[in-house]
Amino acid sequence: MMRAIRAEIRSHRTTDLSIPQFRVLAFLHHRPGASLSEAAEHIGLTPPSLSKMIDGLVMRRLVTREISPSDRRRITLTLTELGQASLQSARCSL
Repeated sequence: MMRAIRAEIRSHRTTDLSIPQFRVLAFLHHRPGASLSEAAEHIGLTPPSLSKMIDGLVMRRLVTREISPSDRRRITLTLTELGQASLQSARCSL
């Protein structure tokens, strides 16, 4: 089932988001301020793998990565306005 969904998404994709990137943006849309480990668990990647993906999304200004004000050991992730727009664009192209 997931193969069929992925194939359908890829065939209509107009953005340059991969499926895992799309899933991260969608997760952060529903859980703003989520930690890196929460997002990694949801997506099914290791924290180091997701961290590398987040680095790319931060460089593209789709996601912000900040130190939590309540716990400096925790990294929080939030969509930017551009990230919201990219997510919406990707959803509309489905």
